[in-house]
Amino acid sequence: MNTQDTPATYNIYYTWLERNGGYAKDETLRDKLAGMAMQAYLSDPAFRWGSEDATRYAAEHAYGAADAMLKERI
Repeated sequence: MNTQDTPATYNIYYTWLERNGGYAKDETLRDKLAGMAMQAYLSDPAFRWGSEDATRYAAEHAYGAADAMLKERI
């Protein structure tokens, strides 16, 4: 691909992926489970977007759900 024909953001994005080995280089099972739990929280119509507290709440509970799933797995 010719870099003259691509937007500047493509080069930055590609370099970041190359430098970090992709999206989920060091993703753990806990991270994966928390991500799925986070999707469930965020898809709830009652979830209130727009505040950092709401997002932090969802993240904390997503990791709590992941921890509970891992505990039951043992």
